[in-house]
Amino acid sequence: FDAPRASVNFIWGSSGAGKSVLLQSLNKIKRNKNFKYGGSVSMHDKDKIGTLSTIKSNLPLIDYFAKKWGMHKSLSALNISGLSEATLYLKSYSMLSAGQKYRASIAQLILQKKSIWLIDEFCGGLDSITAKVIAVNIRKMIKKYNLIGFFANANYHHFIDALNPDSIIVLKSGHDARTLNTRAFKN
Repeated sequence: FDAPRASVNFIWGSSGAGKSVLLQSLNKIKRNKNFKYGGSVSMHDKDKIGTLSTIKSNLPLIDYFAKKWGMHKSLSALNISGLSEATLYLKSYSMLSAGQKYRASIAQLILQKKSIWLIDEFCGGLDSITAKVIAVNIRKMIKKYNLIGFFANANYHHFIDALNPDSIIVLKSGHDARTLNTRAFKN
């Protein structure tokens, strides 16, 4: 499959179908050395891969983000990722709920300015309203900044319309991957 600039690509399959392995294969830096990958991945030398990562700081979120990226950019990224309550700005990452930690990691990814985003378990563990808000905002970011996004999850009904992917890659154990028409997938 090809993923042009400004494309939102969703990877779907049941547990164990290979979603995480596919994402790992796209990330040349973090590939699992124990797997044998078929095919090839080509990208521009300037492309940088971004993934979600935990925040290793005991500072309040706003202090951590502002120290690294400045106050204005940090507030914008936190708001885009659904962390707009002032009380959350004053909590450290370790004090956040699982869903809030996920959204803080999304804010960090936004600020890292990577050109290709690989997110496994996209919106996993988020309530349906928050998942939709995140999906809409992520899609806007991908389109606005001409990025490429790959998002994987087995459960998608609560956010797929909001994400509105340009392509859907379906994985099924024992079968070749296939790309579906997005309109057929959503129905």
